[in-house]
Amino acid sequence: VLIAIPSFNQLAGKQISFPILNLYFWLSCFSAVLLISLVTGGYPALYLSSLKPVSILKGKHKSGALVSSLRKFLVISQFTVAVVLIIGTLTVVKQVQHAKDRPLGYDKDGTIMIEISSPEYYGKFNAFRNELISQNVILEMTQSSRPLTDNWNSNDGFTWKGKDPEFSPYFNTVWVTPEYGRTVGWEVTSGRDFSKNLATDKSAYIINEAAAEYMGLQNPVGTIMHWFGGPDHEIIGVVKNMLTESPFQSISPTIYIIDREENNANFYLIKLNPNQSVQQSLSSIETVIKKLAPGVPFEYQFTDQQHDKKFAAEQRVGQLSGIFAILAIFISCIGLFGMASFMTEKRTKEIGIRKVLGASVLSLWRLLSKDFVTLIVVSCFIALPVAYYGMNQWLQNYTYQTTLDWSLFAFATFGALALTLLTVSFKSVKAANMNPVNSIKSE
Repeated sequence: VLIAIPSFNQLAGKQISFPILNLYFWLSCFSAVLLISLVTGGYPALYLSSLKPVSILKGKHKSGALVSSLRKFLVISQFTVAVVLIIGTLTVVKQVQHAKDRPLGYDKDGTIMIEISSPEYYGKFNAFRNELISQNVILEMTQSSRPLTDNWNSNDGFTWKGKDPEFSPYFNTVWVTPEYGRTVGWEVTSGRDFSKNLATDKSAYIINEAAAEYMGLQNPVGTIMHWFGGPDHEIIGVVKNMLTESPFQSISPTIYIIDREENNANFYLIKLNPNQSVQQSLSSIETVIKKLAPGVPFEYQFTDQQHDKKFAAEQRVGQLSGIFAILAIFISCIGLFGMASFMTEKRTKEIGIRKVLGASVLSLWRLLSKDFVTLIVVSCFIALPVAYYGMNQWLQNYTYQTTLDWSLFAFATFGALALTLLTVSFKSVKAANMNPVNSIKSE
């Protein structure tokens, strides 16, 4: 435990320490050891004390059905847990990969975000932008009211012609400068992008596809919207949905608005020049910031890294369930190996007689393995519906979800069977290859 705690803390995102001075901890450990010892030692002690010495000495004693059933129950229950954990791990990994493969709707590579955290930034956007572009450090730069990987604002009060009077819509609202689209690399599906050269664009809106669907508009370009009864705002374009929030949830309806007074800006979004090294570009940006805002520390975030952090919780669940699945499989195989050792030892004379009568190694291997395979098949029949129900319920937490593919269940089933055969074969093949003279010489 002492060796594993640091790695476990890092994986689980916890700060668990070993309570070496905690009296209750040691009392709990002692109680657990005592209880487990009594249970595991008590059963064979009670069982042995119930046997009749005369029958044992005459070699007439046979194990009852209860003993055999208990062994089978333990094997089935262990492998049921192992198979459920295997399917759970594979489902979590598939769900994370499914979300990672989801189209972003923007280009996250080579984009950094700088929070406008000081008044020294105010009114200097154009100076920053012109200086960095003239040095060929960046491709484009924009201001935004939110980071590219999150949403900070939602508003109601929007109306348009044909809107149901009972419908009270909420939209994510993002204030941007006209360079926003070129900076993030969004894709305009209808209409056009913002233009700095058109004064009318200061009152224009661009919406995403989710907003167009939300509003029930087939051709939204040209639609006039009002916000709390204010002036006209024309929708000039529709862009592909941009995945700026949780990658596991649906895209929110979003309206992009020109920040006319530039008083809603909270972030600089900067597209780095790919022809320069990242370190060189960051160094140049820091120099410009120190020149124009000397009292502000240079702090930035890479968009791709911020996006990847959104998968941390699910990846942690997958890693932990994978570790527990490995432990469950290991413990199950130990039990299976012990049971196989016991069964082959018990049937040593039978194996010797069968070999003398001409049985092949393959037939003996099948004889010794079939009972174990049957147990694993039973455990899979129990585990598959349990795993399906459990993982289906877990996936309901996500709007954007993968499917429970049959291949996951097939992989877990055949994997369990392969591990069983591998574990059992070590003892069964060894027993099948032994010299029959040694096992039946006293008969």
